[in-house]
Amino acid sequence: PERDPQVCFAFVSCGRLPLLQLTSRALISHMETAEPTVRYELAWVDQGSGTADARQLADDIPMEHVLHWKLNYGLTYGLNTLLFALCRRSRYVATMEEDWLWMEAKMGVPAVRMAMDVLAADSGVVGVFLRSVVQYGTETSEAGPWQWVPGKAVEYRRMCQKGG
Repeated sequence: PERDPQVCFAFVSCGRLPLLQLTSRALISHMETAEPTVRYELAWVDQGSGTADARQLADDIPMEHVLHWKLNYGLTYGLNTLLFALCRRSRYVATMEEDWLWMEAKMGVPAVRMAMDVLAADSGVVGVFLRSVVQYGTETSEAGPWQWVPGKAVEYRRMCQKGG
């Protein structure tokens, strides 16, 4: 494990182990080639897969923190365990899903570093979506003006849920 990770990639899953394996390998490939200076760790809460395949996956993928639960306690409990126990050494946590693959055309984009730059520069931002298209309509969200991270080639805009 990293002694001082900057970001923890946090997975909660129940079954879907082949997808988790693909996603984890793609993430590691991205981080090692496009963002080698970002110190990271992987954490995984397996909820009820209950198979030898889950343990084999934990042995095959270099994950620093792994919990195998016999039951599915739900997403909220799994995320709380990741955020407040397994990933507590990292300043940033990227919550992942087992079917999120890096788009081939975006593999070279240092998206994690860019997200960390936004979070460090703007205290009004508490989370970043790493998506090429954010699918929130104007009926539910408000988007602010485009902004730049000082001294960086990183552009972003704040989005907020509308009240009501």
